[in-house]
Amino acid sequence: ADDGVLRPAVALGPDAAARALAIEALRRRAPATTNALLAEIIDDRASLNRLIGAVDADAALLALRAGAAGVHTQGVALPHLVRRGDVEGLRVILEGAYPEPVRLGALEALAQIATPTAQDALAAVAKAEATPKALRKAAWRGLRRSKRAQDASREVQA
Repeated sequence: ADDGVLRPAVALGPDAAARALAIEALRRRAPATTNALLAEIIDDRASLNRLIGAVDADAALLALRAGAAGVHTQGVALPHLVRRGDVEGLRVILEGAYPEPVRLGALEALAQIATPTAQDALAAVAKAEATPKALRKAAWRGLRRSKRAQDASREVQA
């Protein structure tokens, strides 16, 4: 079979070991293929972790944001968005018509980012009268956690 067809098919297959080998081969030998594959493997943490550094930064951000907007893929995508400090992408999820569990995940991610911009986004949700009460409460809790994390970070740096 042609390598250009075989590896992407294997990278999406049911065998985890074969997926890992295929992803690694694609990353090394066919980097142009990796951007297109990223959105399809967003639910596979091991494959995503292998591939994320080898793809175009804009393509990675788009795929991660799409993953963060889904209940089943959020657990894989959010840690990457937190590491990138993607407050804007998480804010879009909070302001969108997404299910409550997705929005709660975005709130938790913002609390982990622990920057003034992320805290402003949390405060905006917490103060918005139109936001459901459960989300507002979660935003307040996240804001408090974020401030504690920021304070702890300052103490370590001092």
